Amino acid sequence: KIHWGAHYEEPHADSVFSSLNHEILFNPDLLKEMLSAESAPAVTRRKSLAKKPAGISILDGSRAQNLAIVMSKMKVSTEEFCQNLKELNFSEECMSPDDVELLIHVLPTAEENKKLIEYKDRVADLRDVEQNVMPFCVLHKGVVRMKVAKFALSHVTMYQAVKDRCEVLKLASEQVRTSVQFREMLGVVLKVGNFINHGVKEMVEGAIRGISVESLSSLASFKTGAVSTMHFLCLSFMSKDFNFFQDLKVSMSHVHEASKEKFVLLKGSIEAFASEVEMAKRQLLMLLDEDDPELEIGEEREAELRLVISEWVKEKEDLQEAGEEAFKACCESQKYFSISDRAQADPNASEAFFVHIASFLDLFQEAWLEIQRNPRKWDDFAEKAGLQLQREKRRSLPVMTQVNSDGRSTESATGSTTLARRSLRRGDSAMQARPSQRRLSTRDSVSRRPVAFVASLSGGDLPPRSEVASIRKQITRSLLNSVYSAVAQQRLDCPAVNLRRGSS
Repeated sequence: KIHWGAHYEEPHADSVFSSLNHEILFNPDLLKEMLSAESAPAVTRRKSLAKKPAGISILDGSRAQNLAIVMSKMKVSTEEFCQNLKELNFSEECMSPDDVELLIHVLPTAEENKKLIEYKDRVADLRDVEQNVMPFCVLHKGVVRMKVAKFALSHVTMYQAVKDRCEVLKLASEQVRTSVQFREMLGVVLKVGNFINHGVKEMVEGAIRGISVESLSSLASFKTGAVSTMHFLCLSFMSKDFNFFQDLKVSMSHVHEASKEKFVLLKGSIEAFASEVEMAKRQLLMLLDEDDPELEIGEEREAELRLVISEWVKEKEDLQEAGEEAFKACCESQKYFSISDRAQADPNASEAFFVHIASFLDLFQEAWLEIQRNPRKWDDFAEKAGLQLQREKRRSLPVMTQVNSDGRSTESATGSTTLARRSLRRGDSAMQARPSQRRLSTRDSVSRRPVAFVASLSGGDLPPRSEVASIRKQITRSLLNSVYSAVAQQRLDCPAVNLRRGSS
């Protein structure tokens, strides 16, 4: 029986129940069949699954969790990993420097290792984490082997990173001394300083002969209103060569990276690499020289490992030499730009040398881009000084040489090509007014020019195969030039045609 709020009286006319259709499909037999106790499906309860025994726990919860996370990231199982360590096989297919580094920090302590060793004959009784960590517990000098493996896997990356830093300093030192654009800038800066401070235009007695590198940035602060001497420097070179700044950046491409280098940190990296080499060398030789029955390597593998040690030593010596050369190059460059013996003797000047030059280049770039964004603002200064600022050059068609039917060669003037391009931007009304006879005659003359060109080159005979490519190129240039000249001539004749028609 359904327990609900039922109403047994006749519903009023406005109720929804008064308009219900009682002829709808209703099958009481189906309802009985579905709700009868005999046909109801039996409710089965889910059987409880017996929990798998966790095993004996030796490590506490947090230690076990950290170990499980690290071991889950390993490329191979712990048994295979430890077998490679036992054979001194430091392959990247089995391990990575990051895996080794993490394992060294989460391996069981001496006390935990002692407790785990008691179950080495009953490993199956232990928990999963303890079972996976057991190969590390029974591995002879496992931590030493992992330290050697870590250096063997990462020494190339460490060596190359430090070597690149040394190379940047050497390249930057060479660039500041050999850059033609930077040398020209220093010459103009000297003249600017002599003119502002002493009112002289040439190098006379008593004039400035040199300036310190750290004072170059002061050109941006010496200004009148919004115009500085740095803007003057940019206008001077922009009137000569629009691409001067791009060439300057290319010639000084390593200066900014060198300005970020700290000599103390670089020396520390070189010394750290040397210490790592000596430590790994000592530990690996100890593993090779000791009488260990578990050391499962042959004579061939031992010879390979000793060769690896010699390569480590060579990298250390090469890195030390590269560092000395880099520091020497920086010191020589700093002395090359110094203006006094006191500045040359400053031990900290070499490190700040590239910082000052990079700062000057940044200020120069800022002023250069400011002029490029609004060139009209600076045109007045240039015109008053009798200069003309260079603009970005647009690509134009080259001057072409054509051979006429009489055998004489003529060069197309750049003006006719320009007129042809300008005429193409005019309206199409003049095109419609062109006489048909003029189109035909022009078309015939254009079509005859390449033929005459070929005849003049070949002399009636076929050219040699080696000259075919050059002849084709000349034919193409002649044809294009003829088209440009014809279009320009037709465009120029269009206004005259309109006038004649208007007058008639």
